[in-house]
Amino acid sequence: TGAHPLIPLDIVEATYLQPPPNSILSTTDLIARRAIALQKRDEQVERLHHRVLQHRVEAARRFEKEHTHMICDFDFKRGDLVLMRNTAIEKSLNRKMRPRYLGPLIVVSRNRSGAYILAELDGDMPYVPTAAFRVIPY
Repeated sequence: TGAHPLIPLDIVEATYLQPPPNSILSTTDLIARRAIALQKRDEQVERLHHRVLQHRVEAARRFEKEHTHMICDFDFKRGDLVLMRNTAIEKSLNRKMRPRYLGPLIVVSRNRSGAYILAELDGDMPYVPTAAFRVIPY
């Protein structure tokens, strides 16, 4: 296909972790082959883990670089007025005339995970913790 695989491997080598046998093996040879395969496993799993982790970090950096204009953390403080995106209507067929945002709402606090606790202007808290991507400044 012209694409380089992330983990290049040979099907035979990956299945047996060694070349296939030429003839019927004795029990001793079979045990020896399995011991060799088990010795190779830790090394290959470690190499695979390192490579996958490296590619994940690289993909995350590339994503942040390509989407810097879209990624923003407003970091609202307690008492700030905000609007909350109404994600409940996004998949409905009659969303055209529905409100896209709910609010204004007051920020009560922010969790360690980044979600906001929001309250109505009268202090009523009908909303569960709200994800930061749904909250924009008023």
